[in-house]
Amino acid sequence: MQEIKLIKPSIELKNAYLDFCEEWNDEKIIPYAGRMFDKTYEEWMEEKRRDEFEETRPENYVPSSTYFLIEGERVLGCVNIRHRLNDRLFALGGHIGGGIRPSERKKGYSNLMLSKALEIAKEMGFAAVLMTCNEDNLGSKRSIEACGGRLENKIYDIDHYVLRYWIEL
Repeated sequence: MQEIKLIKPSIELKNAYLDFCEEWNDEKIIPYAGRMFDKTYEEWMEEKRRDEFEETRPENYVPSSTYFLIEGERVLGCVNIRHRLNDRLFALGGHIGGGIRPSERKKGYSNLMLSKALEIAKEMGFAAVLMTCNEDNLGSKRSIEACGGRLENKIYDIDHYVLRYWIEL
């Protein structure tokens, strides 16, 4: 078994990432930052680099860092760490969002990816992070709680409840 680690997107992982994207089929890739939309991989990767800096991020977005959870050359998941929160992210999005490819779910990778992302957040200077998930997303709820998440409250958003958790680092 190869080491599983979080790394930033690179040109060497292009095919592995495209394979990751293909597997989602009609399901929306999570996190939002992991979606290429109509960009090439190279354009998407450059966008992720610009997203990290206040002065080069898109308007109405906060600076963030995107990472792949990889084992060897296989992308197992994608996670986005937001460097700060705006009002919407404070209410509904949180500091960290991530997703595991469909074929690798329910194998503990979400907990592993989140714990590695929390280590990075701590290195970035965070004392605590806010995480959210839809109330019916039991997998995310379990992962957040397994990594120390304490439920603060839940907020109704359009047609569902969003659970808001804080994790002390």
